[in-house]
Amino acid sequence: MIVRKSDQKSYVGKSIEILHRLRQHISKKNPKTHIDKCINNDGAEQFKYFIIDTYKNYDIDFFNRSLETVIENELIRDYKTFQPHGLNICYYERI
Repeated sequence: MIVRKSDQKSYVGKSIEILHRLRQHISKKNPKTHIDKCINNDGAEQFKYFIIDTYKNYDIDFFNRSLETVIENELIRDYKTFQPHGLNICYYERI
C-alpha cells in the first residue's frame, strides 16, 4: 500500500517483486499510471509504503491470475482506496 502523507489517500497494488515495482513507481520519468503521476508530482518522500498482505497468507499460487484479481479488488474495497477516497482509479477486471 502506498499512502500520501498530506491527505492519507492510499493506493493498493500487487507485485511479485515488490521492491522492483516500488522503484518503477518512484523512478518513472514519463509516468503513465495515476499513482506514478502522484509520486512524480508530490515526490517519493511525501508517501509512506507498506506491505499489507502476502499471497503466502492465502496458500495460493501467485500466478492464479483470477484469484489474484479478486484479492486485489477486495483490498481496494476494504481499504477504501478507490477514488475519490483513495488513489486507485479502477478495479481490476476479472479474468
